[in-house]
Amino acid sequence: MTTTCASIRGGVGAYTRLIFLLDRIPYSAVAVVARLSAASVFLRSGFRNLPDWTRTLTLFRGAYRMPLMPAHAAACAATSIELICAGLVLLGLFTRGSALILLGLVAVIENAVYPSAWPDHLQWSAPLFTLIARGPGLLSLDHLIRWLATASYPPRNPLSEILDTSVPK
Repeated sequence: MTTTCASIRGGVGAYTRLIFLLDRIPYSAVAVVARLSAASVFLRSGFRNLPDWTRTLTLFRGAYRMPLMPAHAAACAATSIELICAGLVLLGLFTRGSALILLGLVAVIENAVYPSAWPDHLQWSAPLFTLIARGPGLLSLDHLIRWLATASYPPRNPLSEILDTSVPK
């Protein structure tokens, strides 16, 4: 019985150490993966539509038929949203807004086109929700723009005040 308790405590300790290490993964690394996974789905779809526009229009007249929109307009809108918003998400530029627009596209696809494909749509939505809720992370153009907008110029060295040896006036 003592051996069993010790092995359980050892397993719990190993699990606790693993969780401790996983908690140290920076959000920026998670955000990069979320941006890559979300963008890849929509970029592949958008780039698949471009080479054979006749096939794309045929799909939007048939399988992808939108009840309130002409096929040509729906094809142009969907392909534009997929390529532009996914490209912005990939770059981390206007990330939250672009992810929200893509999430809206997923909602339209789910409700009007393929309601039975909800498991796929759920997988597409998860990284989009993460980006909407938490943003694109430090490795993004959004972060760079925010940093440039709030940084003082010339950049201030935080050690300059500590190392300043000049005589106060």
